[in-house]
Amino acid sequence: MIDNAPVKLALAWLIPAVGAALFVTIQCFSYLNVYVGSGGTMQATTFDPASLWGVSMFYGAWVVPP
Repeated sequence: MIDNAPVKLALAWLIPAVGAALFVTIQCFSYLNVYVGSGGTMQATTFDPASLWGVSMFYGAWVVPP
């Protein structure tokens, strides 16, 4: 019988990695779009404490595979 545990583990890491790559790609193009549209100037991006905690928990959940 073939053990599928390694395949499940690989998929558990591959799916979030692909999602993260797509997210970063969309963020980069969005940033460049705003940067070019504003003529090369951008406002500083700031986060309040609740946003920082939310982002930390969101990405922290990806580290632990199901």
